[in-house]
Amino acid sequence: MFNKRILITGGTGLVGQALLNALEQQGAQVTILSRQKNKAENSIQVDFLNPTNLDQACLNQQIIFHCASYVAPKNSADPEQGSAHFKITVEGTKQLLNAAIKNKVKQFIFISSSRAIAPINDYGRAKQQAEQLLLAKKDQINISILRLPAVYTDQPIRAIGQIYHRILNNKLPPLPDMKEQRSFIHLDDVIHALLLIAEKPQAIGQIYQVTDGEVYSFYQIQQMIRKQLNKPAPKIIIPYVILQIMATIGSLLETTLKKEMPINLKKLTKLNQSTWIDDQKIRQELGYQEEHHLNKIIKNF
Repeated sequence: MFNKRILITGGTGLVGQALLNALEQQGAQVTILSRQKNKAENSIQVDFLNPTNLDQACLNQQIIFHCASYVAPKNSADPEQGSAHFKITVEGTKQLLNAAIKNKVKQFIFISSSRAIAPINDYGRAKQQAEQLLLAKKDQINISILRLPAVYTDQPIRAIGQIYHRILNNKLPPLPDMKEQRSFIHLDDVIHALLLIAEKPQAIGQIYQVTDGEVYSFYQIQQMIRKQLNKPAPKIIIPYVILQIMATIGSLLETTLKKEMPINLKKLTKLNQSTWIDDQKIRQELGYQEEHHLNKIIKNF
């Protein structure tokens, strides 16, 4: 990646920042797009809800890592924000792609999600549509797509952090083992996979999926965190059938009261959904190998 000119969208996000650091260490000339104003000389402000400056951003670039995605504001009354997902992830990607083609960018790498495989919400549907519009243009620009599961780091953040802090503060309900299967990946391994895709010609035109090589469930993760925190397992577990009844009542109350409930059918579906993905393709074709596993990271929290 030495001396290549690279554009990163979502350059101040979790993946974007880590990717920026890795590329700069390799000597790449990196420009970032960020929704927020940034004093850095290599930053261009672009809001994908109303994108401008995309031609300027793509000028003379060789590779684009498209990491930008919609994240609902904290305590949002409507965390799904469906229209925003489609405007940023689909329409924003389309405009960036057109600017990249116009400016003869050589490679466009899109950070997608495991949720795009069988979407159950607008986030997944928007990622899926963005993948489709990109692949439709792969005869005009080199396209590669990397689907990520939930990302973790050495610190308890995001999904793992939410579970960790609820257990720490005795606020996690005694949920049953739903035996769903989930994939996760460490941030460092995400960056490793992205650099492989950028470097390997055989990645052009391909969709890859990447994980830390393990299969987890929400219940297993609870147990690992409880062990690390020396918190005993709850003596009483809510039976799944009771959880279904509570979720049904929650959804009915939301309709009547126009207020979000702690549990509803949508949340239960998300909790019960298997998000495991097969990453054999990136291992076999690009030689990917993870360096981190969630159980070892949790032991060091």
